[in-house]
Amino acid sequence: MQRVWGNGELSQLTAFAMVAVITSWIGLRALLGLYPGYGLDPVEQLRRHTYAAFATLAMLAIIALGFQLGLLLSRLLLAFVFLGLLVLTPFAQYFMKSLMKNWVCGVSR
Repeated sequence: MQRVWGNGELSQLTAFAMVAVITSWIGLRALLGLYPGYGLDPVEQLRRHTYAAFATLAMLAIIALGFQLGLLLSRLLLAFVFLGLLVLTPFAQYFMKSLMKNWVCGVSR
């Protein structure tokens, strides 16, 4: 696993890029009406979620090309962050919703 991640620490630029990606992703989700997201069917939620994730990736690519940061950013780490945003988030949301429903139902009894 050490070969995949590398031997060094995370560069400040990569850490800043990850924070910027996650912040812009959250902002795009807010603009697309996913917070709180009541009244949206699951298909529409997934569609808007996918739009937000791909728009975030596009913004990161444009910024990296514009400022010529392509060689300084860890592509593997950014790919994992993007895949995590795209694939793992719907599962995490489902898990948290079910956990909170069970908690609220358990408290009200």
